[in-house]
Amino acid sequence: MRLSSPGLTLMGLLVASTLSCSPPPTRTGQLDTETVAGCYSLADGRWRTDSLAKLFFSYYRIPTEIKLRSTKLRGWDPIQTESTPLLAVETREKSASYSSVPFHFWQRLRRETDSIYVGTPLASGGVAMNLVRVGSTLQGKIFSFTDSPGSSDLLASFPITLRRIECW
Repeated sequence: MRLSSPGLTLMGLLVASTLSCSPPPTRTGQLDTETVAGCYSLADGRWRTDSLAKLFFSYYRIPTEIKLRSTKLRGWDPIQTESTPLLAVETREKSASYSSVPFHFWQRLRRETDSIYVGTPLASGGVAMNLVRVGSTLQGKIFSFTDSPGSSDLLASFPITLRRIECW
């Protein structure tokens, strides 16, 4: 049996990780649930009016304020664990249907990062955000996505800032 280079690399990483007894390094400013949870206002920007962004999702449906909760999203237990929970997102604007709201959960992207993802579980298209904390704000990208073949060159990504506000 001949292993490919990626196979050897993966095997080397597995061996190295089992030989290492030291805990992973912790990063200063690492995000925790209680630090991020709260209410935020989505700052307006080019993403609200860009025609390319509107191809896969009506950006006018994006709420102006969201609440990142510290409680798990209900009904999604099979795809979440204690170490990687899907934490609930609420909007002040109430919608008639679940699918018309773009953000249902937030989650730290990986245990070792300061980045979070805000989106919808198992979505095949829509918008989502990748964010990092900068002072009392969350900053990053809001982007449209789809699983439609051949449409990746039509997707849009824009900078966005979420400002912490008093919760409702």
